[in-house]
Amino acid sequence: MGNNSLYIGSRGNASNYEIDWESMDTELLFKSSRLEYCYKNCKNLEEIGEAFNESKLFGYFDYDLIMAIHELNAFLLPLELTDIRPVLYYEWEGANIAYGLQFDHENDCVNQLSFDYEYLVSERMTSEEFSDVIKVLPDLEGWEFSDLLA
Repeated sequence: MGNNSLYIGSRGNASNYEIDWESMDTELLFKSSRLEYCYKNCKNLEEIGEAFNESKLFGYFDYDLIMAIHELNAFLLPLELTDIRPVLYYEWEGANIAYGLQFDHENDCVNQLSFDYEYLVSERMTSEEFSDVIKVLPDLEGWEFSDLLA
């Protein structure tokens, strides 16, 4: 039971962030069954974002999952130097709220983003119109940020 997080997409060149799986503390990482799956099956952050599609990610953060995400963050390897931080975006079933995870491996920080898009949708919308709103959410202004550890 519970609400799924549905993957919308990424920004900040998430596909250009490979993962140094071999250097991680797998005991910590494997506290998340999705990250345990990713360990053998995902080459970059974009693929990890896709692997969390239809998972119970947002709304279900516990200490073990937060620590596993921070372990992942510590071993991201950018293919090119950039000041832009990668973000994975999700729609959360159960409310008109979108969420994101912004990774900042240089500062050992993961931010949770949230965006209430209730004002952008209506019950009269077609599923195609609703889908069009979801697709543009990552590019809209007004996202709220908080440290995932806070």
